[in-house]
Amino acid sequence: MRNLVHLFADPKNIWVLEVFMAFMLFVCLFAVVYYMLHRRRGSHFIFNADILQHQKATIQTDLEERYRNLAVELRLVIEALQDLQDRGIRHLENEDKQSFDLKSGQIVLVRTLLPSPEPPEPYLPADALCSIVFYGANGHVVGTRSIQNWDTLTAKEFFDDVRHRIIDEVQLVESRLRAVKEEFPSIWSFWDFFYFSIITQTTVGYGDILPNSTVVRMVVCFQIIIGYGLLVVVLNLVFGHA
Repeated sequence: MRNLVHLFADPKNIWVLEVFMAFMLFVCLFAVVYYMLHRRRGSHFIFNADILQHQKATIQTDLEERYRNLAVELRLVIEALQDLQDRGIRHLENEDKQSFDLKSGQIVLVRTLLPSPEPPEPYLPADALCSIVFYGANGHVVGTRSIQNWDTLTAKEFFDDVRHRIIDEVQLVESRLRAVKEEFPSIWSFWDFFYFSIITQTTVGYGDILPNSTVVRMVVCFQIIIGYGLLVVVLNLVFGHA
């Protein structure tokens, strides 16, 4: 290990690190290109049937669990709004921690003052970050979220804002659940294409992800040529330093 550290510490061997950084830079660059091509049209790539089925099942399970938790969050917020109206409360208490015990569970608000800028600006009110924790009827946390500058809102405005955010997220989860059932589902992340970029540039080619259009095939060819170009550079430098 010590010899390896000395190897890279030697200024004469800095080229090794530079070539590796160039290699990783091209991997990341092509990963972005592949991801953008996939987002533009899912049919640009074909995935192994077993991997696709497993990924679909995993994503669908995660989305369904998130959907159930969002439903609990939304129900709690609606109950909190009704509770505030029934009790005639217009503003939340000026405390660092507040809790609302409701039929479907509990909402806990935790206020944290954000650090002021350096140097502090005069007459600038301190920013406050409110962490909202949602507990289900079984006492388990089903979700958390944050809202900034909550002291400037009425209680109704505060919970209305949270309600709208949850509704937006519910709609997003619903759209993703529908997309899972499509022929070319949007269930792959940037890191899947980072992996594809790695196996392409190293010419490993497991065959679990295949380019399915001329555009992608041309990009793959270009990346392989760059990979071999870097290999030629390394070999020349190795023999030059030998």
